[in-house]
Amino acid sequence: MIHIKAHKQAVLFVNNIEITTTNPDYWKKETSVNLSEYLKAGQNQIKIEVTAFPSRGILYAYISGLPYHWGTDSSWYSEKNGTQLARAVVADDTRSDFYNFSQQTTFQHFNSLTPSVILIFLICSVIYFLAHNKIKSKHYSSLPKFFLLMIGFLWVFLFFKKMIHIPFQYGFDSYAHLAYTGYLLMHDSLPIPHNGWQFYQPPLFYIISALTIFLGKGIIPLEYHQIILKLLPFACGLGTVVAIYKLTKILFPDSSLKAIFIVLFAGSLPMNIYISAYYTNEILTSFLLNFAIILSLKIFVEEQAKPVQILFLSIILGFALLTKYTALPVYIIIFAFIGLKLFFQQNSSYRYSIYCLFLLFLIPAIIAGWFYFRNYFNYGNFLASHPEFRQNSDIFGYWQYPGFHTLNYFLAFGEIFFKPIHAGVYSFWDGLYSTFWGDGFLGGQIANQHKFWNYSYMFSTYLVAFPVMFILLFGFLKSLVCAVRSEDVSQRIQDSFLVCLVCVAVVILFYKTLLFGDYSSTKSFYCLFLLTPLSIFFAQGMEQIYSLLSKRTMIIPRTIVSGWFGLLMVVIWLSFLM
Repeated sequence: MIHIKAHKQAVLFVNNIEITTTNPDYWKKETSVNLSEYLKAGQNQIKIEVTAFPSRGILYAYISGLPYHWGTDSSWYSEKNGTQLARAVVADDTRSDFYNFSQQTTFQHFNSLTPSVILIFLICSVIYFLAHNKIKSKHYSSLPKFFLLMIGFLWVFLFFKKMIHIPFQYGFDSYAHLAYTGYLLMHDSLPIPHNGWQFYQPPLFYIISALTIFLGKGIIPLEYHQIILKLLPFACGLGTVVAIYKLTKILFPDSSLKAIFIVLFAGSLPMNIYISAYYTNEILTSFLLNFAIILSLKIFVEEQAKPVQILFLSIILGFALLTKYTALPVYIIIFAFIGLKLFFQQNSSYRYSIYCLFLLFLIPAIIAGWFYFRNYFNYGNFLASHPEFRQNSDIFGYWQYPGFHTLNYFLAFGEIFFKPIHAGVYSFWDGLYSTFWGDGFLGGQIANQHKFWNYSYMFSTYLVAFPVMFILLFGFLKSLVCAVRSEDVSQRIQDSFLVCLVCVAVVILFYKTLLFGDYSSTKSFYCLFLLTPLSIFFAQGMEQIYSLLSKRTMIIPRTIVSGWFGLLMVVIWLSFLM
């Protein structure tokens, strides 16, 4: 039995007789053929012709039932369009010659800024040392609010200095998102999924944008429409930071240190900043889901879940489901943990719990259900999307490097420190890291670094921020331990919830990467709803570090850590403001 997969179509010949042709619309599905009736005594020739778009032929074939291995490897011979036979090349999705353009390494960018980096580090260290000795403990509770105001000022300044001037050509499929909004303004109806690159998306983001433009006609001059469209992503990005600040008063009312780190991390995380500068529905999804996560955490902390809290949470989740499909797995997680909370809370009847869960199901179904049922009745799929069209047909003529992935792609990491641009070409983890700590995909451009960001500072952030990953890992593990061992049921639910959100995010990122098989699917901001959990993990890790360095004799190490953290914050903001 021979088994074949080919991108995008394969024709099998046995002894020059055509046997079968694979279906190009389902090229990922294995085609199997029983060869026994086509083979003869002695030598046999098996030939497989692959037709691909755009000339990127990939073949995977093997024969089962033999006492030895027979399958595609480097011992095969291949030819292209009648060229001379040559050894086949084993598929590799971790090549580093992407588009053959040269770029400075991350270390070269960092070295060019060494004097500035040293100076910033020293200034931040001195500021911490003086503040530690001058600021009285009674003023510590005011510091989170002070830092929030400072972060808010930087966001507003960045909006008017840079964000409103960034053309729509920059951003991830920004023109396609604009086309959706334009379609709504012209037709007053939802588009068909496969008629546009982003037309499959749930419509809330585009409806809000279209209403803003429509209501502003005759009032707002045409040349200011770009500013109006940029206002929604900006407001969502900054609004998420403010909501997370409010959460600190609920979760950590007695820990100003944790609150400070949560506000600074959430307000300065690069992927939240740069995605807020582009026209995309990702940021509205992030705002709504982070809001829902914050409300859920508030419910977990309190003794009793109130119906008004469940009502408000249900409305937010309904809007999130009407913004992007990514909200669906997060909604399921929230629903499950709210159910756990209701089950374990004291002085609560089963009737009350069922009533609350019914609200949590019914209201999102009313707000967003019509869209999903529209998809099912019209296209036979609740989650109808153009990706299934672009993967299974050539409507869009879609193909992006490499078109497949191997295990090596998910095991490698480190190219980000040598080739910071489009690091997702080299490995899954490089792609996530580059889009987490900077605009590593250049706002959707191939090779041109646009003038709105300072990429030397941005790529230097990749080095300065590396210790944060260990701090986040520690915070995650601490929540994992609490989820298993804590004697407080509410605390266990809260930490289990945060851990599960991270697991769901990892599954989403792996799924998208494997589904499309292209380098640009590996982007951290697809899971920007993790901003709240990650901020909490970071604060837990930093608090532990400062606790270990709390003795007066540890003032120098503590000052060094504070200088490094201050350097990280300054370098991040200089990468956007310079």
